[in-house]
Amino acid sequence: MRAVVLDGRGRILLVRIRRLDGGAFRATPGMTYRQEYYKGHAEGRGAIVTVGAEQVEVPFGHFTGVLMTRDLVPTEPKVQELKFYAAGVGPLLSIHTDGAGGRSALVSFTPGG
Repeated sequence: MRAVVLDGRGRILLVRIRRLDGGAFRATPGMTYRQEYYKGHAEGRGAIVTVGAEQVEVPFGHFTGVLMTRDLVPTEPKVQELKFYAAGVGPLLSIHTDGAGGRSALVSFTPGG
């Protein structure tokens, strides 16, 4: 599970990742984290690429100050996915940069829903 924690001005303060201790960490570009781990089967890793530096256009709208992460799968070296998150909304866009690619984009959003 990934959640973005924001301040009152929409700046991203923390990224919460399900961890064994249930903690959260401050989002810092270059930081890496383990998403899942089952040796040889599920070894997903993520990295913070930028914090608040991106702009994203999806069917739901245009967003600035976006967080970008990169997901890697060491057991499948060609698999890579970029994900973009907006303050107050959460996931906006996911782009697979491997093989045939693939894209998922936010088309609607209901606050608190």
